[in-house]
Amino acid sequence: MSATANQPTNANFLSPFGYKFQITKLPNIEYFVQSFDFPEISLNTTNDIQTPFSKIIVPGDHMTWGNFSISFKVDEDMRDYFELYDWITAIGKPLDFDQYKNAFNTVSTLGRGPKVDGDLMILNSAMKPNIKISFEDIIPVSLSGFTFDSSQTDVTYVTAKATFKYFAYTYERL
Repeated sequence: MSATANQPTNANFLSPFGYKFQITKLPNIEYFVQSFDFPEISLNTTNDIQTPFSKIIVPGDHMTWGNFSISFKVDEDMRDYFELYDWITAIGKPLDFDQYKNAFNTVSTLGRGPKVDGDLMILNSAMKPNIKISFEDIIPVSLSGFTFDSSQTDVTYVTAKATFKYFAYTYERL
């Protein structure tokens, strides 16, 4: 066996600039996403088997999927911000049950119900789609506030952060 047999086929590193994120309920967010925090996954373990010397770790049977977050520039009409705000308030129904019913009983291009799917496209070094990561049953769980500050000397545009939970994700190499 030669020394080159175990060499990687692609020596390019993953760029933090090469991604595109889409959620059908948030058509105005896609263009303004500034960063995406890729979620962790973990597998529970058990150490119920004990020997006189140590506990034996046994792999568990449940995975835990971490939350993911995006930060995005808020457009001057605040359409992207209020898309998330409306989604969260419809789920949370702060005023009455009709908020939830009115928001999720109609079928539209935004999906049906409080959960939707979303895709993260990872781009290669040529900025072409390389890997598609599909998140299933996404719901927003938090939306940050932001600060207006007229004492700044340069314009720093408003950025907000949203955090989501989801059921699971899968990936596909393109």
